[in-house]
Amino acid sequence: MSAETAGQAGRAAQLAGQASSAGQLAGEYGEARRAREQGWATAVDDVVLRATGVCVEYAGPRPTRAVRDVTIELRRGEVLGIAGESGCGKSTLAYALTRMLRPPAELTGGSITFFPAGGDAVDIMALNSADLRALRWNKISMVFQSAMNALNPVASLATQFDDIFRAHRPEMGRRARHARSRELLDMVGIDPGRVHGYAHELSGGMRQRVVIAMALALEPEIVIMDEPTTALDVVVQREILDEIERLREELGFSVIFITHDLSLLLEISDRLAVMYAGETIEYAPSEKVGTDPAHPYTLGLLRSFPDMRGARRELRGVPGTPPDLRDDFPGCPFQPRCEYGFGPCLDVHPALQRLAGQPGGTGYDDAAGHDGTLQDGAAGTDGWSVACHLHNPDYRPQGPPPELDGRAAGGTPAVTADAAGGEQ
Repeated sequence: MSAETAGQAGRAAQLAGQASSAGQLAGEYGEARRAREQGWATAVDDVVLRATGVCVEYAGPRPTRAVRDVTIELRRGEVLGIAGESGCGKSTLAYALTRMLRPPAELTGGSITFFPAGGDAVDIMALNSADLRALRWNKISMVFQSAMNALNPVASLATQFDDIFRAHRPEMGRRARHARSRELLDMVGIDPGRVHGYAHELSGGMRQRVVIAMALALEPEIVIMDEPTTALDVVVQREILDEIERLREELGFSVIFITHDLSLLLEISDRLAVMYAGETIEYAPSEKVGTDPAHPYTLGLLRSFPDMRGARRELRGVPGTPPDLRDDFPGCPFQPRCEYGFGPCLDVHPALQRLAGQPGGTGYDDAAGHDGTLQDGAAGTDGWSVACHLHNPDYRPQGPPPELDGRAAGGTPAVTADAAGGEQ
């Protein structure tokens, strides 16, 4: 057995242990997720939000390109996870989707379309200030990063709920506003009698629940949650996640859940977008990402957290540091940190492309070329997409290493010769 073959076998065995861990993480929510996926089989076009080619820059002598040609799609009732290291553009993307960016940030490209239930599509990019105000919280709300500090320390909870209803439901009377505030607190497991209390009188978990209640006050169709469980202990974190899942099942809203904690997203999300250096580098159903990652960066993230029930294994973080987002990347932005890098990674930028042998997306057929290659960064919506030259047979005829070949669904090659893309 050659040294290379032995190394591949060893890495494949290590990944098998990680697959076991990921499967355990998904246990409690697996059945609900599979039920939703069965529903999508007959309603794959039931999209509630579509963002295509989104680009965001922070102005300066050398502009920081924080989000680079990102495409995502959110279906009605699903949880879409967005994962990546700090500084990869996750939060900037969230603000871009709701057009809440502030200078020096600027949305420089792309389209964002909202598809309300029973209504016509809404081009969010074309909305004026008044229309945006009507959209936010009514249709799309957000739980901000550091949400525990988002409550006004000198205003009672009743006053803060009142502000929401006065701004967006001016027809509601005082009694109706008060009753709705109490109802919302009760909905997230807080004694309605605390409605006249203040933020400092609540624990961290209770404050988090209040912020979630405020995000759901107007029954939006989409809730964007940016690191909603950061700074909470694991017990409270579990309670908050259970609460989010219960409310989503009851109310039917869709969730974009943003965090750097990949293990958390493997447990709660239906589909997962992994971001690196402002780009989406892998986009797939969460269970597939957890068991058979196709990108070396995703594999590195999986290797960085322990298997609590399986055999002991060495934890391996991702070496190096993320790139400077003020720079241009002629090749793969992950190349300096990648143990699998080879020639084309230095000077050919990989495009996001569907993996052959996986279910094809239907929502972005118009974004695919005649050979099935995705153009302009468009991601497969039902299937599995990755931006990595290891899956391009023009550059690597033997295919990717076993631990990155994406064969969980049936042993087919990762990318066919016809579907291999990339910027040539």
